Amino acid sequence: MDANLFEVSYQNSVPADARHLMWRVFFLSRNRTAISLSQHYPWIEKKNASHCILIRNPLMAEGKNTIAALAMKETLNTEGAHFGMIGLVCVDDKYRGRGLCSMLINQATKAAINLNWRALILWTQNPNIYLNKKFNIWSRELLAEVVNYSYNISDAEFDLFFQSCTTDGLDPRGLPSFATDIRVLKNNGARASVVKGLYGYSVVEWEGLDNDVAEMLLATMPKFWSINFQDGDGLIKVLSEKNIEIAISEASTMMGLYLDNSTPMPLPKIRILDRI
Repeated sequence: MDANLFEVSYQNSVPADARHLMWRVFFLSRNRTAISLSQHYPWIEKKNASHCILIRNPLMAEGKNTIAALAMKETLNTEGAHFGMIGLVCVDDKYRGRGLCSMLINQATKAAINLNWRALILWTQNPNIYLNKKFNIWSRELLAEVVNYSYNISDAEFDLFFQSCTTDGLDPRGLPSFATDIRVLKNNGARASVVKGLYGYSVVEWEGLDNDVAEMLLATMPKFWSINFQDGDGLIKVLSEKNIEIAISEASTMMGLYLDNSTPMPLPKIRILDRI
């Protein structure tokens, strides 16, 4: 079937058949131990809280004919300019190699212009896919893997402590796709959001003075843990001055596309919990 015969559309929510495809592609096929798509993205079923581009095969039964989809969500930068985030870009494996990803991105660009968004943003570990779709590399998300040799608590003991930590104060933003649980650590004005995943624990957000946060993490987190950070985060510099081992690698690439010819604007600083 020719790709031009597929039906491409925009909706101001993510319909059930698109959610089913996203669940199958991003979670079931990757053996991620999640419970539901809405656990990770609580906004995904709400009208006007999310947007969707979907491609359907008209020869298939209605409700089961979505073969490609992506989700979009609005965010603001420090000047109040509206940006759009793209995520969960997926194509059914039986229809890959037919240009459907390009069709999704082209339609998302048109929808974003109609929504008066200034730019589109996405995160990927394969930037080459989007470079030929006019997206540019805007920044790199980094991962610091920490080894704290002076911390002697066992993994089992930390697991029990983690389960006892509060979820109070967490926004209902869900979980990153690699995580199965989230808790908040607090101490003397410092706080950090920590997620548990298949490969251990990772700090994804924090508040407070950098030294206070660093001291809390080193006194609390297990021997091995990681922290997702961005260029310019002072906490990493403070941690590197402590008596620990840190290995830094690239986690993902933030890419963007401005939708008008205006001067590039300050980028929103978007932590993992706010992304798609």
